[in-house]
Amino acid sequence: MFEVIDKANAKKVLLLVPPTYGHVYPMIELGNYLIQLGLKVTIGVSSCYIPLLKEKAGSLLDQFLLLGFQDTYTVEVGFNDDTINELCDSVENFFYHSENFFDLVIVESFLSATISTTKKFTKILCLLVTTSGQRFIKLKSNQSYPDFIKKVKFHLIDELENKKNLNYVLISSFEGLEKNFFETYKSQLDCYNCPFKFIGPLGAYSRQMQNVKPSNNLQPPYTQLGQYLDSKKDKSVIYISFGSCGYISEKQVREIALALLEFKCCFVWSCKTELLSNLTEEIRISLNNLGLCLEWAPQVTAHSQSLTPKKLFILSHKAIAFYLTHTGWNSTCEALEKGIPMLCWPLEADQHENADLLVNLKVAHLIPGTRDASTMKGPDGEGDGRLVPHEELAAKFKYMFDELEVYSAEARKYIKLSQEAASNGKEFLLSVVIN
Repeated sequence: MFEVIDKANAKKVLLLVPPTYGHVYPMIELGNYLIQLGLKVTIGVSSCYIPLLKEKAGSLLDQFLLLGFQDTYTVEVGFNDDTINELCDSVENFFYHSENFFDLVIVESFLSATISTTKKFTKILCLLVTTSGQRFIKLKSNQSYPDFIKKVKFHLIDELENKKNLNYVLISSFEGLEKNFFETYKSQLDCYNCPFKFIGPLGAYSRQMQNVKPSNNLQPPYTQLGQYLDSKKDKSVIYISFGSCGYISEKQVREIALALLEFKCCFVWSCKTELLSNLTEEIRISLNNLGLCLEWAPQVTAHSQSLTPKKLFILSHKAIAFYLTHTGWNSTCEALEKGIPMLCWPLEADQHENADLLVNLKVAHLIPGTRDASTMKGPDGEGDGRLVPHEELAAKFKYMFDELEVYSAEARKYIKLSQEAASNGKEFLLSVVIN
């Protein structure tokens, strides 16, 4: 146990995050750890995102102070080039017109344009990378990025190579997970002007669940989930989730449903209700007789120690065989933390690189052909990617069960590595805040 810092002399911490759940979530987990140490922690984010953040995080935000910055972010439009520029301008305006000074400021990498200004109002300034280390290191490559990511990339490289504003770059990963990649790119890291620290998977900082029986202490609507999993044999259930923001087309939802029915496997499927409602009544009834379809609801807290209790509850359960996932970085780390193998269905952004990493580690199998265009359903309607037919999916399910012990044995190696990396990360952060 770490010694808690004297609250009478609590230091002030500001966490600056973009309005995207995948980046906010690890920052909240990090903030909760700092609060446990007795620090006063403020989260700075787009004003219009705060209601949605409260809905998702619930009571986990009770001990945080919330600071809203004005920009044009809306749930409908999402996070884009304009949002980044306006949010960064709003952060700079806040500092220039206030007398706030923080002992520690941690800036999520998407907001790197604020670094030069923020440095003047803090003792210690850190950049937090909430993607994999390889994604971050590849910034200097010729890899294709959306326009607004290119601007983020420019600011990051400028800060890392030409300035000395940052005290540390914190990466939510660990060398045991990306060892080969880090060894290859070590010389590139050494050319930057600030030290890099791998602080482990941030979600693991507050999670201690290991094969807990869900039905013992769950509240509705988790009661049904716990009872369902407890009734199943070990390693007999597929968990399916494409994250809180990953949308797939109605046609693809139907193919997934048909694959589950064809293979006749037990499952827990976290899916938007409106997508499932477009299935025929016959398919919906058959699905409900075979498995469990649940709306994504991270705001409903089964255990107060995690921002994504339902997912971790499922991944911790002995009935889970493997995880059909979009391979977002948070989901990737959560599955490895529990030693669960994955069937990868990357949709966008860094998810393809994460899938490649998992395949190379021999903890996952990849559904091919989702690389060039996603099957996502966005604001413009149907996605334009390859429709993965139910026959192919059913074959993939069979393959994963046939090879399950091989993949599981490799995945279990990362349970201890994840825990050790999180402990080392905590020790480093403690050393930062007490100095």
